[in-house]
Amino acid sequence: MNDTPNDRNAPDDIDAGEPIQELRDLEEEPRGDLLGRVVRGIERRVFAADAIDFSWFGLGEFLRELWNTLAGSLSGDGSPPNNKEESDR
Repeated sequence: MNDTPNDRNAPDDIDAGEPIQELRDLEEEPRGDLLGRVVRGIERRVFAADAIDFSWFGLGEFLRELWNTLAGSLSGDGSPPNNKEESDR
């Protein structure tokens, strides 16, 4: 069985006709602050996504630095370098 729609039944070819008059009369104008509410909603979601990304990035960097510190201290590379003048004495 073919799941693809026939070309003759494509949605672009269907003529919906004129809108129903009763439904056209029910149309309401959006309130004046609709655009502002939509923009604020988008900004909230973007801020939340950025905060989560930053939290994961910060946690990853913290764990990486912790690992480097532990690995350095266990291998002996964690000690501060000596001055050349002191080692010559």
